[in-house]
Amino acid sequence: MKQTAVNYLESEIKKLKIPVDSATQVSMIRIIEQALQMEKQHTLSAQMDMFHFINNLEYGLEYLDKRDKAEEFAEQYYKQTYGDDK
Repeated sequence: MKQTAVNYLESEIKKLKIPVDSATQVSMIRIIEQALQMEKQHTLSAQMDMFHFINNLEYGLEYLDKRDKAEEFAEQYYKQTYGDDK
């Protein structure tokens, strides 16, 4: 599996072994989780933008069918590349 930029940052921060209290640690975990979700959304959005650019379809049933398949593909690509919950 590939590592996202946020995963890399998280692992490098952990290597620093900075002493933090539990409240700070909880805050850092929340920030990292939010950053991971943002990064995932950016990846999925890029995949969907590529779909729109390549297909250049007018809105209609064919468009909706292909769009649904593109969304499924984008999710599948992300899971295969970075894992389920990342």
